[in-house]
Amino acid sequence: MPASSAKWSPPELSLAFPDITPRADVALATGHRGTRQLPIANDTVQARRIEDSRIAASTTLPCQRVLFLYWGRRGLSEFSLMLADAARARSDIEAFFTVSRQNEKFSDFEMLGECLEPVTTFESNLGALMSIARVNKARSQVLKRLRTDRIDTVVSLMPHVWSPLIAPAIRAAGVKFVSIVHDAEPHPGDLTSWVASWAFRDLVHSDLVLTLSEHVTKSLKESDTVDPSIVRTLFHPNLRFAEPVRPAWPLPTEPFRVLFLGRILPYKGLGLLIEAVEGLRARGLNIALGVFGDGAIAPYCERLKSLGAEVENRWLSTDDISAALNKYHAVALSHTEASQSGIAALAAGHCVPTVANPVGGLVEQIVNERSGLLASLPTAAAFGDALGRLAGDRGLYDSITVNLQAEYNKKSFGAFLSNVLACIHEFPAHAQGVAKVGDNM
Repeated sequence: MPASSAKWSPPELSLAFPDITPRADVALATGHRGTRQLPIANDTVQARRIEDSRIAASTTLPCQRVLFLYWGRRGLSEFSLMLADAARARSDIEAFFTVSRQNEKFSDFEMLGECLEPVTTFESNLGALMSIARVNKARSQVLKRLRTDRIDTVVSLMPHVWSPLIAPAIRAAGVKFVSIVHDAEPHPGDLTSWVASWAFRDLVHSDLVLTLSEHVTKSLKESDTVDPSIVRTLFHPNLRFAEPVRPAWPLPTEPFRVLFLGRILPYKGLGLLIEAVEGLRARGLNIALGVFGDGAIAPYCERLKSLGAEVENRWLSTDDISAALNKYHAVALSHTEASQSGIAALAAGHCVPTVANPVGGLVEQIVNERSGLLASLPTAAAFGDALGRLAGDRGLYDSITVNLQAEYNKKSFGAFLSNVLACIHEFPAHAQGVAKVGDNM
């Protein structure tokens, strides 16, 4: 498949959200918190993110010194960069980030200057198993950084294959270790799920575990993977790469455009969506379908061709993602299961209504008739009914888009960070350990 300069993969396990905003002009800023400050890009979208964060930064908790850890090659890069933007606006946190040099957007992270602790990880899955020396070096780097910058908390933004080898040393140094868990169980057809059981071992060493949905929290508590008393539920923050551009309501001769966005995997329910659109067409509704994303599309090609669907079967650049969200009237979440959805967060951030199946964490993200519509059942017929209702009711559609804009700040990255800090503050530091900087495990 053709690759673009900025790649994207969807969020349920990978959560990739590249930035549409150029970061070439990011400069290291200085201000009231000392010499180490996070950067801010000089552009409209960045300014809006900072303002969102200031709105949320009303806490009076003491300043916390937090190291955010993300060593993935791709998947959570833009999420992490947006979190850095949110931290820049606050006076109650000194934020640092440790990121892999092999990350797809490492050049963007370099703009963090002295607030960045880069580590060398690996280029392939095989490399993960052949890099014990690199694990030890990364561990030593992190321990030194904790001591040098007097960091009191490490937040792992997503479990990594090396996490279980690093977490014990962090806690032994007397530093709180917090894990953010995006999925409690692997999704069907996702080849990255083979590492999940190993990576989740870092939860044993966590002082606090944060999830993005009650669905994941419930699954974790039922699995005996972690002590239920240390689990707290947050939310998936909205993702906005550019100011929303609302497409015009279709004229009587024009179609209502529906978008499937993200990797094509069995649990995403593309076949169910196609069946729903076929049913609406048979009822005389003018519905146009777009399918944008990488994955195994061959089983659906003939039906998509018959529908005249717009298909972009490849990794998507941020320009592609932004353009699609500004072109289509609604986003379809035809999942058969879901922990939560980064696509839903993208749609909400860009004020695009969603139609979703009532499964997993989607029932928490999609508030019926306020951020989108929930099908009554996870079937093609019920999904088609919900989609047809949205396409046929301009008043409802307009109400949802207005509400999405009005409630954007409630799930901004500023609000998300406020919740993270409040949860960290809730859990006192454990007894100081005896690990020395540079010790090997």
